[in-house]
Order: sequence, then C-alpha cells, then structure tokens
Amino acid sequence: MGHEKRACVARRGGSTAPQPLCVPIYAAWLSHERPSKAFWASAIAGSAIVIAFALQSGGGLQAGDLLMLVAVGIGALGYAEGARLAHQIGGWQLI
Repeated sequence: MGHEKRACVARRGGSTAPQPLCVPIYAAWLSHERPSKAFWASAIAGSAIVIAFALQSGGGLQAGDLLMLVAVGIGALGYAEGARLAHQIGGWQLI
C-alpha cells in the first residue's frame, strides 16, 4: 500500500478536530439555545489550532479528509440528538 493511501494519525486528528465545534452548533440549533460569544470563540480557536497543526504536518487537504469531515458532521448530529433525547426521555431509557 502506497504512502498516499495510508492516513497518518495527525491528519485524522485534524479531520476530526471540528467535532467539538460541530456538536454545540447542532445542539444550539436543536435546542434553540444561544451559547456565549466566549464559548464560540474558544471552540473555534481550539478547532482551528488542531486543524492548522494537522495541515502543517500532513500537507494539504485530500479526498479522505473531506470524507472524514462528512463523517464528523454526521457523528456530531448524532451526539447532539442523543443529548436532546436524553433530556426528554431520560438517559437510562435512551441507552
């Protein structure tokens, strides 16, 4: 298997870095809540730092990175919806 077909850990870490940012975006949208500006600023800064590190250590964006970003978006929606349902029906019933 060639080097270009293998995904290094730094690249995958960079691809999944937006997950902590995507979850509250979906959660705010689903629950109609508005987190503080300081929360958003720190979430964006943290994700940007990890993404920048991954891009610096692994080169530019590749097709696999875009697929990982789609997976992160779908996973974040699942986390946010699970939290919303746990609040409505109780965690023990959700599991």
